Amino acid sequence: MKILGISLGHDAAAALVIDGKIVADVAEERFSRVKNDSSFPFGAIDYCLQAGKISSEELDCIAFPTDTLPYE
Repeated sequence: MKILGISLGHDAAAALVIDGKIVADVAEERFSRVKNDSSFPFGAIDYCLQAGKISSEELDCIAFPTDTLPYE
C-alpha cells in the first residue's frame, strides 16, 4: 500500500509510506527556504513521489492529520 501524508498549516510537510515503511518525510521549508512555511507543500509532495519512484496515480491513499472530525 502506498500512502501519502500531507500536513497543512504551520510547518507544511509531506511523507510517503510504502508497505509500512517510511520512504520520505520532508517539510516544505526545505524547498521554499521560508522558515515554518505554511503554504501548500507542492515541493515536499513532489520530492516524496520522486523518492518513492511512483506517480500520484499509483497512490492508494492520501492522509491528512486532524484533531477534529466533520459531523453531518
